[in-house]
Amino acid sequence: MISKLLFCICSNCQGNTRGPSCAECKPNFYRERGSSPSKSCSPCPCSSVTSSGNCTLNETGQPVCDQCKPEYKGFTCVDCQDGYYNADSICVPCECNGNAEPSSVPRICHPDTGVCLNCSYNTTGPHCQHCAPGFTGDALARNCTAIVPTIPVHYSTMTPSPNVTDQLPTSSTTLLSSLSPSANTTNGPNSWAQFNVIVLAVLITLILALLGAAGGMYTYRQYQNRKINAPFWTIELKEDNISFSSYHDSLTNADASGLLDDEACEAASNGQLTLNSPGSLYMP
Repeated sequence: MISKLLFCICSNCQGNTRGPSCAECKPNFYRERGSSPSKSCSPCPCSSVTSSGNCTLNETGQPVCDQCKPEYKGFTCVDCQDGYYNADSICVPCECNGNAEPSSVPRICHPDTGVCLNCSYNTTGPHCQHCAPGFTGDALARNCTAIVPTIPVHYSTMTPSPNVTDQLPTSSTTLLSSLSPSANTTNGPNSWAQFNVIVLAVLITLILALLGAAGGMYTYRQYQNRKINAPFWTIELKEDNISFSSYHDSLTNADASGLLDDEACEAASNGQLTLNSPGSLYMP
């Protein structure tokens, strides 16, 4: 007697299952370890953007994505690989313009911000896009070279002409050239140092000039004060008033016969009047 075995095939599986008896999980779904075959399957924690979307259970029973895309890594393919950083949940390559420090490879930028960790070839900046201080050139072309400070050369032209205006010292020309914007932009820090020295020298010269002017003014004032206050002798002439009123009054009351002798005044041979001795002026 031949017996026939009859097998039933499920035609409408539920709970994200498949198979003749609906005991298997569909792709991109998993069932926890030890669960009943009749239990529904759960979606894998894997994005189709970062991985294949399918997963399996590891030794601890946790779902692990089967295959991450080249830019991602981790159990669930959410971390960025070295050389990439997370930009709005998408891993994009680091932008260091080829100037990343070789010793920092493979991680050349921060995985969250994208800032380059170490720049080489004398470059700097978040993406190594600028030349470092003290260097000039094109960082993107990797030709940043050190700035060589230029030492200004002072020339003075002397001619045999007796005219002194023909002598042309170039110190003022050097000063103007050092203060020009083009010289400052090419000399870097050294030009700033030269500029500061020149400004300091000008300030010192102005201060000395002011002090000299103040000293000269003070000396001039002292000289004027001494000249004004110098002592000198003056002679004051006063009028000598002689009053004859008392003499005339006495004459009116005196005895004219006894005062003067007839010989009191004699006429000299030269026509001048002379007075005799005082003893002969009065009569006895």
